[in-house]
Amino acid sequence: MNINKKIASYRGGIIGGAVILISLNSALFINLSSLTIYYISKIIVMVLIILSLILKRWTKRNVFLFSLVFTIVLSVYNITRDDGLIFLSSFVFSIGELNIKKLVRISLIARLMGVSITFLFFILGFLPHLIYFRGADQRFSLGFIQPNLLFANIFYIILGLVFLRFGKIKIYEISFYYIISFIFAQISGNRTGFYLMFLFLTYVLFCSNRDKFLFIVKRNWWVIFFFVSIALSLMYSPYNNLIALLDAVTAGRINQANYFLNNFPITLFGNKVTKMYTTVSYTGSVHILDNLYVSLLVQQGILITIGVLVSISVMIKKLKNSIPNEKIDNNLIIMLFFIFGMYGLFEKSPLDISYNIFLLYFSLILKKGNNYD
Repeated sequence: MNINKKIASYRGGIIGGAVILISLNSALFINLSSLTIYYISKIIVMVLIILSLILKRWTKRNVFLFSLVFTIVLSVYNITRDDGLIFLSSFVFSIGELNIKKLVRISLIARLMGVSITFLFFILGFLPHLIYFRGADQRFSLGFIQPNLLFANIFYIILGLVFLRFGKIKIYEISFYYIISFIFAQISGNRTGFYLMFLFLTYVLFCSNRDKFLFIVKRNWWVIFFFVSIALSLMYSPYNNLIALLDAVTAGRINQANYFLNNFPITLFGNKVTKMYTTVSYTGSVHILDNLYVSLLVQQGILITIGVLVSISVMIKKLKNSIPNEKIDNNLIIMLFFIFGMYGLFEKSPLDISYNIFLLYFSLILKKGNNYD
């Protein structure tokens, strides 16, 4: 084994360890009564990524891109104190020649373990029985800190299973995933996630006609969803019957997004906005910013928003023009990012590497030409 292969092997083990810890953070550690393990895990992940970056072979082009991206990301972090983009961009630049499909498998195994242990701790009484209310509806978290995070973990587990089994998956497997996603949607009260999972599984079930269908999604829908989100949020009024109806369907997310757009300035480098519960108004109501696109613009700023939307466009273009190989299916990844784009209308996890390991495919934009591994 020559030196380059040895280094690649070391880097594979290092990044694999980082993927395990970052996945366990969102599936297990964040649910524990003490967040000590959660924060220690994040520190270890960053150390591992730095080691991988040191061992990586760099081109002049990627050194320039790395310097540019991290100048912006660190400037944004200095204001927002949100480290999500630091972890995402660090992972993307550290991938290099590594096999992303293997990392998806590693993340899936870690997430399955984390969710299983969370359920076990919940059953044994080590984690609290939290019940949330949406109107008259009860929502259960089963040991997770929030019902939406329960469903998010199930959502990404099913996506990972389907991704790894694509081309060999049987109808009974898809039927099982339909049932599981429906059950957890009922428990957590996450109807949107179930509808998106239904759409994705239906696509996989009828994938023989995927090329005819994918002409619709082979474009950057994230840009469209971004402008739709901003427009609806700015136009929100309880007296506009259509938008009020859409707001009711989206559990008040348009109204909430309107609050943030009206109360925070739009800047190049964003604003400090607490991730979940940002503020309590004089009326006593809690304001929550769940829409990914409004969150990008308000919290992360104009430069990051443009960077994310451009990156999605470049990645999709690479996937459309790439020579297909046996390791991954170009169309399936494009479909996944279409689903993530829709999910972003309601949740922020599609741009969180601790949940969405498929974000590693952003690394395609760092490679020259249209071929990839």
